[in-house]
Amino acid sequence: MSIITSVLNDELDRNQRAQLAYQNELSQYFKGSLVVKRRRNKNYFYLAYRNSLNQVKTDYIGNEENSKVNEVRQQIQKRKETLLILRELKKEEATIRKMLRHGGTEPKR
Repeated sequence: MSIITSVLNDELDRNQRAQLAYQNELSQYFKGSLVVKRRRNKNYFYLAYRNSLNQVKTDYIGNEENSKVNEVRQQIQKRKETLLILRELKKEEATIRKMLRHGGTEPKR
């Protein structure tokens, strides 16, 4: 086994461990998006998401003074950032697998 193949295998292993860690992290965050409804000059916030039956559900979070609204907003933002990182890791994994499939030693022409 060449050194390059060994390094690529190590990198693939690291990538898969990172993907698993980020997937576990995703389960901690709220899923969906924050919806604002305005009634009588006040804003009310709802969490809109799809359940296991693929139906759109909304849960009342609170009005604009409620501290839980900011917490939900931050968690949704963290979820989006984590999803972007996970997407990049999956692209990186595909690249590593292609390199391993082709031996990893020949440069592209």
